[in-house]
Amino acid sequence: MRKPTKQDFSAFICGPYCVFFKEGQKEDMACGAAPAAMELIRRGLVSIEDLPNPPDDQYLRRDNPHLREIICRTCPFVLDGCDFRLPEAPDDAVPCGGFVLLRLLLDTGVIEPGTLRAIVHG
Repeated sequence: MRKPTKQDFSAFICGPYCVFFKEGQKEDMACGAAPAAMELIRRGLVSIEDLPNPPDDQYLRRDNPHLREIICRTCPFVLDGCDFRLPEAPDDAVPCGGFVLLRLLLDTGVIEPGTLRAIVHG
């Protein structure tokens, strides 16, 4: 398994999973979930080669209470610009790409909530 690079961040997390990502624009910005996904890769808990395929639109609308508690609570976008900051997200809310990827990894059993919590909160 190879070590991730800065380009991997955009190529393997933001590009495939984030509907908000625009190549070449604000690449220094990242949702609160994307760095956690990269840390899982850096630590060898998830392989870039084994990342799941991006989901369909129905899947994008699904919430995950573990991620809200672990990731969203401290995400810099939660105060402004994120529909998931509300107690109940609107029906048309679309989560950030990192949230989508982490939810896929949780739903498929690749990672457990406790592992993710340890990565994020040390």
